[in-house]
Amino acid sequence: MQALKDKFINFVLNKPKLALSLSLVLFLLSLFGLTKITSDFTPRIWFKDNHPVLRSLDEFEKRFGTDQVIALGVYHSENLFTPKRLRQIQEITEEMWQIDSVYRVDSLSNFNHIQSSKNDIEITPLFEELDVDKIISKLNKNPDLYNNLISEDRELIFIRAQIKPLFGKAPKYEKIMDDLNSLLEKYEDTGLMFLEVGSIPITHAFKEISLTDNLKIIPFMFGFIFLLLIYFYRSITGIIAPMLVSFITILSVFGILGYIGVVFNSILAAIPGIILAICLADTIHILTSYYQKRHHGENVLTALRFALNKNFLATVLTTITTSISFITIAFTDLIPLQDLGTLAAIGSLLAWLNTYLVLPPMILLTPESWSLQRKKKIGSSHNPLIKLSDGILKYKTLIVIFFSLISLGSIYLSTQNEVNSDPVKYFRDGTSIKKAYYKSKEHFEGLRGIDIEIDSGKADGIKDPKFLNKVESFFKRLEKKSDIIQINSVLTILKKMNKYLLSGKDQDLEIPDSKEKIAEALMLYSFGLPQGLGLDNYVSIDNRYINFRLRWTLETTKEAVATHKEIYKIAKEMGLKIRTGGYFPIYAQVNELVVESFLTSMTMAVIFVSIIILVVFRNLKLALLAMLPNVIPLTMGAAFMSIFDIYIDIGTSIVSAICLGIAVDDTIHFITHFETNRKKYQDTKKALEQTFLSTGKALILTTVLLVVGFGSFIMADFLPNHYFGILCAIVLSFALITDLLFLPALLLLRRK
Repeated sequence: MQALKDKFINFVLNKPKLALSLSLVLFLLSLFGLTKITSDFTPRIWFKDNHPVLRSLDEFEKRFGTDQVIALGVYHSENLFTPKRLRQIQEITEEMWQIDSVYRVDSLSNFNHIQSSKNDIEITPLFEELDVDKIISKLNKNPDLYNNLISEDRELIFIRAQIKPLFGKAPKYEKIMDDLNSLLEKYEDTGLMFLEVGSIPITHAFKEISLTDNLKIIPFMFGFIFLLLIYFYRSITGIIAPMLVSFITILSVFGILGYIGVVFNSILAAIPGIILAICLADTIHILTSYYQKRHHGENVLTALRFALNKNFLATVLTTITTSISFITIAFTDLIPLQDLGTLAAIGSLLAWLNTYLVLPPMILLTPESWSLQRKKKIGSSHNPLIKLSDGILKYKTLIVIFFSLISLGSIYLSTQNEVNSDPVKYFRDGTSIKKAYYKSKEHFEGLRGIDIEIDSGKADGIKDPKFLNKVESFFKRLEKKSDIIQINSVLTILKKMNKYLLSGKDQDLEIPDSKEKIAEALMLYSFGLPQGLGLDNYVSIDNRYINFRLRWTLETTKEAVATHKEIYKIAKEMGLKIRTGGYFPIYAQVNELVVESFLTSMTMAVIFVSIIILVVFRNLKLALLAMLPNVIPLTMGAAFMSIFDIYIDIGTSIVSAICLGIAVDDTIHFITHFETNRKKYQDTKKALEQTFLSTGKALILTTVLLVVGFGSFIMADFLPNHYFGILCAIVLSFALITDLLFLPALLLLRRK
């Protein structure tokens, strides 16, 4: 290993142009992969195409279509119910059929009103005549429309456009939303207000805001770090080199992303920040050691050789342990987390390679004045790091006790956290999608819900009155739950048809009492429907399955999953075989896997990193102690989440994995240099002082840069990014404090 290290360092120092060229060639080759990058922000990204939950989704969509909709709320500050405004709603409804991928539009204007006239059943559009009084009269005869297509106060009307199933392909969200907004442009001066909600606008907003955040935050992050590097190093090379290594590594990782066919999504938006952190850690440790020697009068080559040799073992170890920490994330069924772990691990390896192939050649090939740090050296007797070292020697036992108590308190608080999420609350207040949702909520109850199919067990089974009566009893039990607002199904239509086929009186508003009457009611209703507005979203072609759409007031995943389980329990008690359709099962399963994935990856990372430290240092006690300073900051971050009621979700759970990978770097750098200095000086006090003067300074500098970098995400409109930045900054700050106080105190007590 020593021979390989010497050979590699000699190659970099003796042939800097070749080393730099090699790095640039690898970089240019990776750039071609950027053209192959595709993106997908639908919930399908979480699992492989052959996963049971996606196979179930495909089967449901073949029978009933997708639950992906545009819910367009139409509102007017004065009165919607004028002939002119009702005509405009009718026009918008007709024009929405032309939107890309839309195959069904449901609105008051094309709602099929059932009535009897002279012993005949008439099925006519609600807006057959734009007579306000007649329309309101028809509305009142269809109470199921309220809190469905129109609000109780009649101030907000919803037009729902359903897109066609794409079976594994992502909808063209940009095209769909562009078509919608182009359609609405000509109504800008009409006084109508449009509220775009539903799964399509929300998913599109995820993509748009996530990308917008990155375009806004990443340049700011790089700019701020650039300014900090100017302040800390005041040398051209010390500023440009870390930025260049970070830039080419990040682009290389995204190029590899394109080559291996990974689909970009909101989770992978964290990649630039992760790679930036790793690159800064590697380059700054080498630069700090280099400038330390330069301040002692060494020439460029000697100082550079010292820095590369001094940090070689530590950077190799941190690269391995960081890669392992990220690889452990890939041991999950959640595809975006697999991809994140894989790409971050690749990025860790590239960061080390680019640091050694780019940084030394830059120093050697640029004018010597560029790499000279124009900063006065602080005398060692006045250096605050020496004073800190002395304080730790004196109070090491108290420090360990203090951190142990803090850790116990953090562990207790972290157990109060809950796994939960609310997609609408992913957006900052003031964003258009959030304003539209809460404006709609002022008028509507139950803006969310799920689709559930019921299996009758055989073809034409839904025509059995016994089966339908059991389904109706099931619905009545569900409607008793306070959080369930409405159930829409074919039963409502069948009961209305039965009423008008018999007497036209409410006493006959019930399910027909024979298979023949049910078949007749379905056939008569279907004959009276315009094209595209059939019963295919409620009844399967073979008449075996019926689908019902349940709307509830629930907003968080935790509440929805709990009620969902209750629905299944009731169905089982009643002998009904049900299955949830649409995308809800994906959300539910992801919610369940978050904690499992988090605990698995953390446990594996701690075990594997401890084994590596054990193999390298051949000291079991040191391997075990080394992980404590990395786990403690994570518990402190979890305690912070508990105090401020931040949910554990995908976004916040990956913070732990990322911060563990970065924090392990600092710990290994400190331990490696402390052990080296202890053997060199044969004096624990001197070893600790020298470790603080070199490694301690680098740890502080990298942490400040990373806290500022990740803290930039506080500006994000996409709140998972916002919380990601805050939590990373907090955990990394705790990690620095732990590494500078608790870790040396542990090492000193171990030596004692």
